[in-house]
Amino acid sequence: MNEKTSLTAAADNKTDAQAWPATLPEQVRAVAQVPASAGAALTLSAIEVRFKCKGPWKKGLPRFLETLEALGQPRREVND
Repeated sequence: MNEKTSLTAAADNKTDAQAWPATLPEQVRAVAQVPASAGAALTLSAIEVRFKCKGPWKKGLPRFLETLEALGQPRREVND
């Protein structure tokens, strides 16, 4: 099963990576903007490469996406 978060974003390019925001509201806003600017469904990995930061921030990314999905922003696609 291949899960993707549908939204809109540019091509997977690490040169476009932005710094991981410091505050929770900024983090939520930044994560929401990635799929909103994409033109196709994105995998979790494709979203991760949009940010640069050391530390465990990637562990929380699925929770951000689940929260945004609950608010009706991204939608999850499941492909067999």
